[in-house]
Amino acid sequence: MDMNEPHSIEITNLISAFVDRIEQVLLNRGTPRAERTSICQEVETQIHMLIERRIESGAELNIDLVNGIIESMDPPESYAPETPPTAEPIIEPVLQTGAAPDASKQPEMPKSKPSVVDTVRKFLDRPKRTTPSLDWVAICGLAATCFGLFLIVARPGRGDGAAIFGVFFIMAGVTASAFSFWRIRHANGLLTGQRIASIGVLMLPFLLVNALLIAILFATRFGIVLGVLTVVVMLIYSNYYLLQRALRWLSVYSVNTAEAERLKPEVMADNGVLSGVVN
Repeated sequence: MDMNEPHSIEITNLISAFVDRIEQVLLNRGTPRAERTSICQEVETQIHMLIERRIESGAELNIDLVNGIIESMDPPESYAPETPPTAEPIIEPVLQTGAAPDASKQPEMPKSKPSVVDTVRKFLDRPKRTTPSLDWVAICGLAATCFGLFLIVARPGRGDGAAIFGVFFIMAGVTASAFSFWRIRHANGLLTGQRIASIGVLMLPFLLVNALLIAILFATRFGIVLGVLTVVVMLIYSNYYLLQRALRWLSVYSVNTAEAERLKPEVMADNGVLSGVVN
């Protein structure tokens, strides 16, 4: 969907109302006109991009979809730039008992290191992203699953250690892929890579089913008999299919000759009777 494609009147009015609230907040804060226009245009572009991402992922364009996108964005008050305080700081008088202390000779106070709580709070208060990006957790999960499969299949002579590590990497990769799938589904279109995460989640059941089938086919007499019967049935069906295609092609095959062109039926002008008279 193109961002310039017109929407319905209800959706357009809903987006315009949200942008108008942001512009009113900027106007009340004394933001210049050029800056107000730039901020409003950027917000409207972000809304259209999120709508486009939702539609590409299979969602239907309606009022509820646009309402959910607008509610997931920051409130209009957060778009107004903070204005520096205009009041002058109050300087408290210092009681001097003797000579005025020299500021250059006063010892500097050691700067305190930020605590763990301050670091976590700063990390959580970082600005929200507005552009979609690929989720790296999905890539890590799929890579871990493939590496675990490589340890199990490609290095069978290394003993049980390689197999144990392979199973550990496969379980960790499937867990990471499931977590990435949940993150992408709840990211409001800001994270991509759902197909990669889905492949990482489905690799474990596919591996178990294939391992069970291989064990049945190659480790038991029933599997060997079943495999032979399957190959025989496939050969019979393939021969039957090829024979039918060959007969169908031979039945419609023809060669145009000069004699055949001379024997084309002609329509008489008087009574409309077909005639195949050779000239």
